[in-house]
Parts: sequence; C-alpha cells; structure tokens
Amino acid sequence: MRSEGNSAAADSIPRLRLAQLTAKIGAGFRQYPRAGGVLVPRALADLAPTLRDAREISASEDERLALGRAVVVEVAKVMRRLPAAVLAVPLPSPSHVVERTSIEHRTRNVVERLIPFEAGRAWTVARYLQVPGFGARCLTDVLAAHEESAQPPDGAPPTAAAEALGSPSVPLFNVARRLRAVLPLTGTELRALYPDETFARATDPLRALARACAAAGVAAPFRLVRRGGSTIAVAPGSAGLARAACEEAARQVAAWGVADVADVASRVECLSESAVGETIVRRVLVALPRLRWLDPRMRFFSFVNERSPLGKTVERLFAEREVVPLDQLLTTLAEGSAAARRTPGPVLARYLAEIAGCVVVEGEVRRGTG
Repeated sequence: MRSEGNSAAADSIPRLRLAQLTAKIGAGFRQYPRAGGVLVPRALADLAPTLRDAREISASEDERLALGRAVVVEVAKVMRRLPAAVLAVPLPSPSHVVERTSIEHRTRNVVERLIPFEAGRAWTVARYLQVPGFGARCLTDVLAAHEESAQPPDGAPPTAAAEALGSPSVPLFNVARRLRAVLPLTGTELRALYPDETFARATDPLRALARACAAAGVAAPFRLVRRGGSTIAVAPGSAGLARAACEEAARQVAAWGVADVADVASRVECLSESAVGETIVRRVLVALPRLRWLDPRMRFFSFVNERSPLGKTVERLFAEREVVPLDQLLTTLAEGSAAARRTPGPVLARYLAEIAGCVVVEGEVRRGTG
C-alpha cells in the first residue's frame, strides 16, 4: 500500500493521455521500468523536481509502470534543452547495450541498427540522440538498463543472473561470448557445443536458450530467423540480411535447381542497397540444414527435397531407362538450359548424387533405388 507521501509524489507527475501512451510505449517484454530496476536514472534525476520525487518513490510494480510512463513524459519535455553534463554522459557501444543489458524490444530495434557503424568516437548521450527514433523513452530505458547492469542487487554477485539455466556449470555470459564467434548456427550445432545443458535437451534449443537469457536478464547474443521449417541463430543486426539471403537462395534453387553464392550475394546487395560479401552469405547459408554444397569451394549449392526444373528433367531422363552415360546426360542438360551451361560439370555430377539420388560410377549415372 502506498504511503501518503508516495501517493502525493506520484500524483504530482502528470498522467499520459491514450495518444501519448500509444506513441511512447509498445515495449511489453523487458518493459521499463523493470521489476526491481531503476525508475529514474541518476543522469536524469535533476532535470525536473518531479523526476527527483519519482526516484525516491517505493511503489508496487503496477504503480511503477504508471510512474515510468510519466517519467518518460517529463524527460520528453526537457529533451531539447538537456544540459551539457547530461549530453556528455558516457554510454556503452550499441553492441554492448544490445548484448549485455535488458532493454525493451523497441529500444533494441533502434539501437541494433547502429552496430555496423559503432566504430569511431566514444558513445555518449549526445551521440545516441542523433540516431533517428532514439527519443525520450529509448534514452530513459538505456540509461536505466546501464545503471542496472552496473549495480547488481545488494548481496548478489555480478553474474548471479547469468548463472542458472537449470545447469549451473555454464554462466550465460560465457555462452554468449562463445556463440558470438560461431554464428550463424543451428539448434543441432548448439546441442553439439553444450550437450549436457538444459537448453540443449529442449525440442528447439535455440529458442530455449533465448528464453533462458531473457529470464536471467541477459541479452541473447543472437537473433532467430526461421526459414523452410528451420530456425537459425544469426548475429544481432544481421537478421534482415539473413532472411533476404535465405529467401533469395531458395528462389534461385527453385528457379532451376542449383544456385551460386555469388549470384545470391549480388541480388541481396541490390535489394538491400548495401555491401554484401559472399563470405557473409555463405556463413548464413551454411546453417541451413537442407543445404548441400556441390563443390569444395562452397560456391554452388542446392537443397535436399527441392522440386525444381533440373530435378524434373532428371526424372524424365530416367523415366524409361535405368542407366545414362554421364557425358550424355550433361550434354542433354546443357542443351535444354542456359543455367546448366554455366554450371561446371563436376557440380552437376555432384547434384545428381547428392540431390537427385542417383548413383554416379565410372562415367555412368544410374537411377537411385529410393
């Protein structure tokens, strides 16, 4: 129950109209102010008397949520005249904020876009405020989360929130550090890295790990992309590129049967209007479980169980015969398709064995028994 002093202080902070709430909220999960977290960051407390009052309030969680909305309104009022001391407050880089603090999803979406451009001068309040979409709520959220991560609860060790996944042997911060170096990866690969941990025994280990991180207040070091019935973990900030690469790879394979990483990278670069290297695309595609590389350089690829014009052509060739000379089969494919003429013979031969289910032995191609 609130004391009269708390009630008076809370009532002195203006309530938000519905339109203001709609414009300023939309966070939900990890919503500021977090349970037991900072209501008014120290850097903002002296900007207005109502903010100083709110910082001293000890209220229920429901009351704190209402107070948090009101605090954002107060901060918004003074955004255009923040003192130099506040503008100069140092903050972590965007990747640190995204990976190591419990910020709202909306704030994360804004900050995550900065990760590719975070190098250079130090990050301060002033630099963050130059980012489109980084307004009063994002500022309050980031400052509060930064203060929370710097000051763990009394009596708790700094990594207490990071320790338990149901398997106390693995601190979450160590998991995050290791995974950042191997992304992208699949759930099967995660199981191989941590076979004895609780999340590895889940049906979807990637989502189980993401939930465990969220419950512990630790930022997951990846974003999940689901394509073709499979979930892939990719680095923060690259989810859009990963989706585009997966979609373009699937489109190109479906258009003929075999695709080239260089063609996928070129198309994604055109669509995204930003530089996209083949290495980045290859690291995304290699995590797709249905993908099969058709050459040692990992340039050409296809997908298992993909219905494509190339697959249908091979089926027709074997409709009435059991064996076809490899040279004859490759010539027939080249006569009927410009894509086949651009694809090296060894790649097509690998396609026949890996994707079409044929048996290639001593210059002959036999129809598979399955």
